[in-house]
Amino acid sequence: ELYSLFKKLNEKIAFMTENIPWELVEQSVNITNLDNAYSSTPVTLASANTPAPSATKGHLTNITNLDNTATENVKDCRKALFRMDEDVYTIEPLTQEEFTKIPKYMIGRQSLVNVNAFIATINQIMKAKYSLLALGKIGAKKKGEFDLFMQFKKEEADLKGTGR
Repeated sequence: ELYSLFKKLNEKIAFMTENIPWELVEQSVNITNLDNAYSSTPVTLASANTPAPSATKGHLTNITNLDNTATENVKDCRKALFRMDEDVYTIEPLTQEEFTKIPKYMIGRQSLVNVNAFIATINQIMKAKYSLLALGKIGAKKKGEFDLFMQFKKEEADLKGTGR
């Protein structure tokens, strides 16, 4: 039964690699570096109903076939299937250009280095918070931070800061 589910998943993945939406391809390609990176590959525009050309299919053939993999290599598929990107809750550091656009009365005596250090601290805190929430109740109990986990869950359930 598990093998048949993995086989269906493999078929879905194969279908998805052959039918990549062009919106995703256009978002992932940096237009300014297109001539440098893909000078040998012709780029064609396609409509929404056009299947992916064979040039992009060649790059996606590295997906392993389920029939060739042993089932003991698959330990916990939940981590692979439902893993969120780690940078979902990050703030990008300020660039010098953005920093110069901020009015002087708002900056005060802070430098760009101080602001970016503060942003890095916020990113570390957010990563720690959401990694604790990803553990779940049992994982938080094992780690000894169950009270903190419950506080975060309570804050998530809070209705937009109203305290209800």
